[in-house]
Amino acid sequence: MAFKNKSEIKNLYLAGASTLSHGVSGATSSGINAAANILNVHPSEVLSTKEDQGLRVYDAEDSSTWPKWVHTKRKTKARRVEGLIEK
Repeated sequence: MAFKNKSEIKNLYLAGASTLSHGVSGATSSGINAAANILNVHPSEVLSTKEDQGLRVYDAEDSSTWPKWVHTKRKTKARRVEGLIEK
């Protein structure tokens, strides 16, 4: 019952949780498949590994494991939000 990546409209491709499958993994897979369709390649060719890139996952419940730049970014964002909210 999900939408296909390629629509009936020329050069219009769909990606997101309503295509292929639901949730984060479904949205990710649909994005990879949409890119593969646009590039006319196999989905595995869309993903590439580069030594200078990496994925870091931090425990959301334990901020002591977060690097300093994450804390700095959160404080900066909190200050911006506080300035927008009327008291």
